Amino acid sequence: MTVAQTSLLAYFSIDPMKMQTVRDRILLTISQARRPSNADLERLAGVRLSSVCGRVNELAKAGLIEPGGTKLDPFTRKSVRWWAITETGREELLRIGGTL
Repeated sequence: MTVAQTSLLAYFSIDPMKMQTVRDRILLTISQARRPSNADLERLAGVRLSSVCGRVNELAKAGLIEPGGTKLDPFTRKSVRWWAITETGREELLRIGGTL
C-alpha cells in the first residue's frame, strides 16, 4: 500500500464531529436534537458543561440560537431552558456543512 493510500484511509477514518470547533459542534447538536438543554448538549456533543455554557452564550449573542422555552429536566426534576436555531443559525449551519 502506498503512502498516498494510507493517508487517504487515515483521513476518511476521522470522525467529522472531531474536526469541527466546539462552537460548530454545539450548533450542529442543537439542530439535530429535540429541545436540547445545556445538560443535553453536554451529553450529546461530548463536551464539558462549562464549555457548553460558554458556547451557548456565544451563539445566543450572535443571534444563531434563541431560547425555545422551558422543560423539566429528567435527572434534576427542575425546569431548564432549551434552545432553538434561528434563521440566521440555519444559514450558519449550511455554511459549516451541517444539515437540518
